[in-house]
Amino acid sequence: MNYLPQTTENVDKMSAVLLSNRCAAYLNLEMYDKALEDAKRCVQIEPEWSKVLKHLNICGQCIVLNTRKTFCKSFEE
Repeated sequence: MNYLPQTTENVDKMSAVLLSNRCAAYLNLEMYDKALEDAKRCVQIEPEWSKVLKHLNICGQCIVLNTRKTFCKSFEE
């Protein structure tokens, strides 16, 4: 079986899927900045795809929460 994308549209859709999956992996690794980069790039390719919009939202929330935790820890020391 030989699978090669035939059109630019197919390449873009494959890129969006890969970026979305990598974004989810970065979220699991708590690498929120990298996850946000991938989510933003994916939204540029598939702006109406609910999965990537969810990832973008989660990235934003995690970055805010992580910033708050860091801020609070700085006062504990």
